[in-house]
Amino acid sequence: MQPEATPIIWSIAASDSGGGAGIQADNATIKALGGYAVNIITAITAQNSLQVRDVETVSTNSIRHQFEALLADLPPQAIKIGLLGSIEVVELVAELLQDERLKNCPVVLDPVLGTSTGFDFGNKDYARALMSCLAQRVTVLTPNLPESLQLLDSAEASMGDAVEHLAEAFNARGIQNIVIKGGHTPGPHTSAYCEDYWSDGAESYWVSSPRQANTNTHGTGCVYSSALATALGYSFEVKDALVIAKMTVNQGIRQAIPIGAGAGPLCLSGWPSQEVDLPDVSRSAVKVPIEGRQSTDFASCDTQQLGLYPCVDSSDWVEKLLRWGVRTIQLRIKDPDFPQLEQEIKRVIQLGEEYSARVFINDYWQLAIKHHAYGIHLGQEDLDAADLSAIQQAGIRLGVSSHCYYEVARANGLRPSYIACGPIYPTTSKVMRFDAQGLERLKYWHQLLHRPMVAIGGINLERGQEVRNTGVGSISLITAITLAKDPQASTKSLLALFG
Repeated sequence: MQPEATPIIWSIAASDSGGGAGIQADNATIKALGGYAVNIITAITAQNSLQVRDVETVSTNSIRHQFEALLADLPPQAIKIGLLGSIEVVELVAELLQDERLKNCPVVLDPVLGTSTGFDFGNKDYARALMSCLAQRVTVLTPNLPESLQLLDSAEASMGDAVEHLAEAFNARGIQNIVIKGGHTPGPHTSAYCEDYWSDGAESYWVSSPRQANTNTHGTGCVYSSALATALGYSFEVKDALVIAKMTVNQGIRQAIPIGAGAGPLCLSGWPSQEVDLPDVSRSAVKVPIEGRQSTDFASCDTQQLGLYPCVDSSDWVEKLLRWGVRTIQLRIKDPDFPQLEQEIKRVIQLGEEYSARVFINDYWQLAIKHHAYGIHLGQEDLDAADLSAIQQAGIRLGVSSHCYYEVARANGLRPSYIACGPIYPTTSKVMRFDAQGLERLKYWHQLLHRPMVAIGGINLERGQEVRNTGVGSISLITAITLAKDPQASTKSLLALFG
């Protein structure tokens, strides 16, 4: 869902006379995502879809004047840097970025060193200048694998641990966020997946999508980095911006048509809104080609409409709500040292069977498996510790919480039984570092994802109708029932809305 604001995004890059990459691709991407693009042109290239014939670097004096003119009137919310063309320009841009007015401005550097048609834009000295003068100033560095090797002066690498080691080397050199793009990666997975690897030195993830057969991919790196900058300009966190950028590229390749005799440019048609473009996010790379990949779908809830879905902390509450007609419910006991925890879980599971209800156990997946629960709900922080394979093999349904693009992508990649999206409204039941997502974002995810969605966070009877109008068929809540003056009457009213 495109945010309402219009961020000003600078593209400091070269002009592509063929229109498929460089400034032209950047401007098209920024506009498609709702931003306002302004330019500092560093070089003029003579190229088409087949080849680059000439590159002429713009004078440092002209670049300085462009910078000063824009900063005086059109200060950026984010900056994308592409081809700079010479060491002198690299040094100048590094100097200009020290301006105090850009102190908090996110910067994305796409270290363009060559083209897919074989033209080299920079030698080893140019690559060293990027690393020594500029790379440590930027927020995100986005090389592909060949560029990573040049920037680090590495001789060779392949998929897997080698890419992870390259990322560690970048982090060790002071790079805040490194994304090594997998579009040029050789190896056994080339025909199946495009896998990008991100690390900030503390966390690391793979962002993966099936590789598309469409060969019209001219300007992919420019589109990715400018989409990433635009998302950062909207104040998305880096991990969210990575997902949005990947979706933008996936959509652009999927919709691209041939223009010219060579590879055509990506089609930039707006904010990505199709599930097919949403990447998977995981801590490990894909291990098998797509044609041999086993389905990872968890057991289905057999409905897209889970209805009213209260979340309560005792078997007594579960029993009351089941008697009042609730058919989807979650037991959430926060204290792992709760007396008779296992007995509570066992009783709740038995109650679910007695009332033919969908009862989910929050967090305690080992006990849920032991006592044959209908379902388990996990937060994002619990996904690494839980044995997801054991849950799946037990035939137990899985629900996963999500609060942002990154978490939705991670959850959806697991193919869960449902995804909970929140907080929709500000909530007092849990301390959250996430802002409320709101109804429009909820509607966006409901239309994009083809699995049950559960809205959660700050929902009550008055807000329930607003949620229902988005098309989402399930709400999860706590205090609207447990703290109501008449919990049974409140439950009945909510069931009438989300039966």
